[in-house]
Amino acid sequence: MDVTDISHLPKDIFYIIFNQLPITTVSHVASVCKYWNSLCWICQTHLLFVNWTDKIHHFHEDYMVSILEKCKNVRKITIYRDHLIDVDDSFIEAVAPFMSNITSLHLTNCALSHAGLLILYKACPNMEEMSMKGIKLRICVPQKGKKNTPIIIPILFHPTLKYLNLESCIHLTDDLLISIVKHCPLLQSLYLRGCYRLTEKSITVVASGLVNLRTLGLESLKCVSIKTMQSFGNIPGGSKLNQIEMRYCTDLNDAAIQTLCTNAPSLTSLSIKSCPLTNESMKSISGSLRNITVLDLQSLQITDEGINAIAYGCQALEYIDLRDCSEISEQGYFSLGELKSLSVMLFRSDQVTDESVSRIIGTDSKLKGIELDNCPLISDQSILRVLKGCKLLQYLSVGGCDTFAAVKIFSYTSTVRTAFRRVYWYNADAYVGDDLIEH
Repeated sequence: MDVTDISHLPKDIFYIIFNQLPITTVSHVASVCKYWNSLCWICQTHLLFVNWTDKIHHFHEDYMVSILEKCKNVRKITIYRDHLIDVDDSFIEAVAPFMSNITSLHLTNCALSHAGLLILYKACPNMEEMSMKGIKLRICVPQKGKKNTPIIIPILFHPTLKYLNLESCIHLTDDLLISIVKHCPLLQSLYLRGCYRLTEKSITVVASGLVNLRTLGLESLKCVSIKTMQSFGNIPGGSKLNQIEMRYCTDLNDAAIQTLCTNAPSLTSLSIKSCPLTNESMKSISGSLRNITVLDLQSLQITDEGINAIAYGCQALEYIDLRDCSEISEQGYFSLGELKSLSVMLFRSDQVTDESVSRIIGTDSKLKGIELDNCPLISDQSILRVLKGCKLLQYLSVGGCDTFAAVKIFSYTSTVRTAFRRVYWYNADAYVGDDLIEH
């Protein structure tokens, strides 16, 4: 039998593999043998992605500079700051001369001032993707005898930006966000989760001013209302929005969802977990969003009427999260059998039974992932029905359901299910089995 060792693989394969690894992992791989060491050297010169994470224990700006000097093709840098990594203005100043080709920069919890951000702006003229999660953007400084003077943060105003993540930037204000909308007309993805200072004023400008917007993250904002949703109708040619995340938006109501569905009919992904919505919102979604594929309804107080509307009106649905929807009965879950394209479903309810699981699976299920945590009315029979009926199943979670015969499940998955990747469960008394089973 012919045996092909790793040396026979094309070097392009190594370029692809090494571009997905944190830079320190590449260093460890280089220590395996002389051949791997030579491959790592070649791959580093072709490196497109540099990833610094909280797992780095010996980190210094000189090391970063040495990497960037060798890797002329680097386009993306990711840095997560923790107690082991100090990313400040001096660090940015040291690496800036080698960042002219950077198009994607992800900085999390980094301690940068206005001066450091200005250096970044000048160093990366072609920036398309920027993430500044958790950076404290102090927009105004007090001056004696004068009103607060706004500080412009230029790195946010790259006209080439298409992706901007400002999650947890708690000092972000309406004025700065409006300036971003004005200066970044190409933005397609914008994430504002946890930016608590924002009001309805700036969110309406985002909705009506970014004509190319495809993805919008508004999680946990209290200023998301019907006025915001109306703004999507002011875009010339109609909104192109595909995905919107509005989990924990407590001011959201049924009228706002109806307006959103009317003004953004191209939506394919909607997350409204824990919002104060009723069956009326489900009717609006099913009536207008015929192409929706992802729907997060966790913890909504909807009933069988609402879930029936979704089941019969959203036939393209592939992912649905109904965890903690306590008002849905067994009959309501029956209707989900109408969703023939469903590939992932998440339940957590004492109304999910063996019969409802059987109805959903049907005879030709495309399900790849199922979560049935804390569903006390399902039994071994139901789980084995899932394993036998879902030929494409890769993931199954039955946490908190301590009535299952673990041996049966493991036996079936190991002998029959060659495509199965993971099974996870625990019971009330103790953890049972492995949380990652690969075959």
